[in-house]
Amino acid sequence: MYNIEIKHLKLLKTITETGNLTRAAIRLNISQPALSRQLKTIEDRLGTALFERTKKRMIPTKMGAALNRTASIVLNEIRQAEYEVSKALHGETGDLKIGVHCVLCYKWLPKILKQYMETYPKVDIKLGNSKNLISDLKNGKFDLIISSLAFTHRKVNHLPLFEDEVLVVMGPTHRLASKSHITESDFNGESLISFAEESEDSFLRYCLLPARVKLKSFFPVDQPEGIIELVRSGVGIALLPKWSVLRYLENKSLVGRPFSKTGLRLQWNVSHIKNESLPAFRQQFINMLPEFTPEPALLGPG
Repeated sequence: MYNIEIKHLKLLKTITETGNLTRAAIRLNISQPALSRQLKTIEDRLGTALFERTKKRMIPTKMGAALNRTASIVLNEIRQAEYEVSKALHGETGDLKIGVHCVLCYKWLPKILKQYMETYPKVDIKLGNSKNLISDLKNGKFDLIISSLAFTHRKVNHLPLFEDEVLVVMGPTHRLASKSHITESDFNGESLISFAEESEDSFLRYCLLPARVKLKSFFPVDQPEGIIELVRSGVGIALLPKWSVLRYLENKSLVGRPFSKTGLRLQWNVSHIKNESLPAFRQQFINMLPEFTPEPALLGPG
């Protein structure tokens, strides 16, 4: 009987990649207590600790790092074998229609698309923006949709990908730049720049309007670079993922502050119709997604 199973290798690799039990549990779609118990089981079986627990990160020990290298090799070999079997049984011809709910996904999607297209060169990939997730999935406009929308629907299945720390970003001389965090009332009299139209902006609808915030103006801009340049020039402020503006924060051309003392985090998922028999080449795209999402270090504290 083996002490280490495939599920243990996946667990170890995921904790190493996320550096955080909470985010690892989300990616593996299990509860954090269950993940902690599984990790303890592995360490008990091996008779050694695999991670050093700190307040901010789970750091692999020497043995943990060695086992993680093995996990990467083994899991990659298994994935490759699955690819070959799926090709032999189902072929690799078809179409994959991917919808995204936020254009910032285009910053990290190219990495997975490049590798995917090398594996499935005959699959016709279509990529587009989804504004109505349920409708777009039900009518077949998209096979899969990547979104941070929080909802449940009896016909839609969600696979967690990663959590996103969202910051209120502004120019370095903005009046709010000296604050430790931003509250609803701070938006009074401000110009808000957003990817969405005013009637579709979730932050405006669920946070600012209930707090009776009165904006100076609202600018819908559908390009990330356009939003960043408008914010840098002092036209207004925006809410953006930390990883998407990290280089601007580092060179101090932008300032980012948490929304509220506890911060604002979004859970990203890939969604598809439940009980739908997915062709192997579509399922493989889903299987690859978690490994190509933004780096854990860029997502903020867990």
